[in-house]
Amino acid sequence: RPVANVSAGLQGLLPGVSITSSSGQPGAVPSITIRGVSTINSSTAPLILIDGVSGGDLNLLNPNDVESVSVLKDAASAAIYGAKAANGVIVVETKKPEAGKLRFSYNGNYQVAWADLTDYNLMNASEKLEFERLSGHYGKLDENGEILHDKNRALYYKRLARVIAGLNTYWMDKPLRTAWTHEHSLNIEGGDAAFRYGLTFRYKNNQGVMKKSERQNVDGTINLLYRVEKFNLSNQTTIGYTNAPNSTVPFSSFSRMNPYESPYDENGEILKVLEEKSVYNPLWDFIQKSYDESDALDFRNNLILEYRPINGMRVQGKFGFNTSRSATETFVSPYATDFIGTESTKQGSYNRTEYRQTSYDGSILISYGNAIGVHTYNFIGGAQLFEDNSEDEGYSAIGYITDQFSNPNFSNSYPEGERPHSSVDKQRSASFYLNGNYAYDMRYLLDFNIRSDGASVFGVNNPFSTTWSFGVGWNLHNERFLKESNVVNYLKLRYSLGNPGNQNIEAKTANSVYTYYTAYPNMFGLASVVSKWGNKDLKWQRTRTQNVGFDLELFNSRLRLTADY
Repeated sequence: RPVANVSAGLQGLLPGVSITSSSGQPGAVPSITIRGVSTINSSTAPLILIDGVSGGDLNLLNPNDVESVSVLKDAASAAIYGAKAANGVIVVETKKPEAGKLRFSYNGNYQVAWADLTDYNLMNASEKLEFERLSGHYGKLDENGEILHDKNRALYYKRLARVIAGLNTYWMDKPLRTAWTHEHSLNIEGGDAAFRYGLTFRYKNNQGVMKKSERQNVDGTINLLYRVEKFNLSNQTTIGYTNAPNSTVPFSSFSRMNPYESPYDENGEILKVLEEKSVYNPLWDFIQKSYDESDALDFRNNLILEYRPINGMRVQGKFGFNTSRSATETFVSPYATDFIGTESTKQGSYNRTEYRQTSYDGSILISYGNAIGVHTYNFIGGAQLFEDNSEDEGYSAIGYITDQFSNPNFSNSYPEGERPHSSVDKQRSASFYLNGNYAYDMRYLLDFNIRSDGASVFGVNNPFSTTWSFGVGWNLHNERFLKESNVVNYLKLRYSLGNPGNQNIEAKTANSVYTYYTAYPNMFGLASVVSKWGNKDLKWQRTRTQNVGFDLELFNSRLRLTADY
């Protein structure tokens, strides 16, 4: 099924995974929560791994490039990835180019959407006006139902005259439209057993049902795979650009308007103010040259090197690099109703924020596994280093004579008491881990994990934390009493216990933060005051997680059931 992004494609398909969106904008980024909220002061977002490298963004990933998506919820599975996995893990594997002759493939789809307003069962103009009269909106009534207050009675009959004349405005369809979305993807791949390559290019234009709202995505991916004897190399490079204009007037501004009010005057011109300066017309604001637009550019490169010196042993190194830039510009026309009653030199506003982020993720692991008779085992040891650098800056301006030009050069000043703002954050972490698993006759399963994680976001006295987990399983379908069953094809009981930490907190939580005053120079230099005290003893948050469940497949795997608690 066509989906706007990978996150939307997971919605409703995985038990225990909640995917919600707080915005109706086209292509809006949803939030993902696995098994509820496990923290009160940290991020609840799960760890995202794309081809084994963290730091990726599901919403910038082309859904056509995805081979599989797995969600790790229990302690034993998630603990492999350490403190970042306290809120669960989403593991994404992308498609790899296939060997063979040069092949071209194209995938395109068109979609149409419109707003479903059936839940808005609202009164018409006559009903709303009568409801207001009877509910006392115009004041007390006499024994004949007549409004006692002279001014309110005159207002009521003025509105009633318009209704009798046929006025019944349906405000909710004013900002709406039939939205068209089209997506095009071109894939090129080929190669031989030693070297394979793939190139994917995608363009998507997603219109919103609100006028002035849409989202355009352009992205490309290059995959290279090289294999010679015991050595493998794979590299994936992805670059994507997103542009997203948004509607400047919320839909709620239209839905709460009264049907006995008209947005037009007797000449068909759009009014700025309705009802003798008491009600502002949202359609007036909608046609102004205000705008709310954001764009983002993302570059990601994942390199994986693998060497197999002996049978059963694997040495693997991964390096991921990700850099992105996003900016949001908002302009409110000086003619907008927000500025009615405001000084002419302060009418109109402009705001721009820009965010830049660069992250590095490097890891190395050594694994060894073997099977001896009915005994199967596997051990993995490794280390990981991660660094994230981000910058956030922005400013606002006010005072526009006209909305013909929105550039800050045409503004009059900064808002009173405000100035440009900027912040710089840096986070680093290091992890060391060992995990293993053992199976006896593929019936009885045991796995364990122990790791030590250190992060710069915690106090200097407690930068490292040790976490552990273990799990057991029983493959009942491999027991004699079920092995020959024609009904039960697969039945596994499992239990896990662990205490993953959580490092998803702000970079400066453990540090003292100072505010500098530049307005008052002095002979000693900059004046500063502590705005937040740090805590050098800040420790890791711990989460005790237990999970018990089973997996069942019946009737040649036609029926599958999974339950977790």
